[in-house]
Amino acid sequence: MARSIITGRFARTEDTLREIAERLIADMISEIRARDRAASGDLANSFSYDDDKISDLELDITSDVEYAGVQDRGYKGLVPLENLVRWARIRGLQPYHKTGRKKGKPMSLKQFAWLAGRKIADKGYPGINYVANAFLKSSDLIDRAIGESYAQDIQEMLEQNITFK
Repeated sequence: MARSIITGRFARTEDTLREIAERLIADMISEIRARDRAASGDLANSFSYDDDKISDLELDITSDVEYAGVQDRGYKGLVPLENLVRWARIRGLQPYHKTGRKKGKPMSLKQFAWLAGRKIADKGYPGINYVANAFLKSSDLIDRAIGESYAQDIQEMLEQNITFK
């Protein structure tokens, strides 16, 4: 088994990964806001990256809200009514009956949530693909930036480990 003679930290690459993480997070937030999907702002404020993993040259961006994946990829199935009531309150919705003897009269948020939940269970809720869109927006920059910083780090380590030894 061949042993690696290159040792040391990849400082430039680590800095580049931090910049990429911040850019991807900013782009995801921008995608969410551009599609008017930020009712409370919780999702937009939920993204972070693990700085400890960057020293291992790993990029780990996460969200601490449970519905981040639903907003991204969509959903089809049952939704807890309390989640839909909370969303309607945050949005300031005042739903009205569209048909029947109550046509034009206000509907309770619980009734609205039940109807919306039934529609989501039947037809689904389309996602906005904010993760893929943010990545595609930055993919060329990611390729170039990581390639350049990694090459510079390797060159520096070779010089330290071989040339100036």
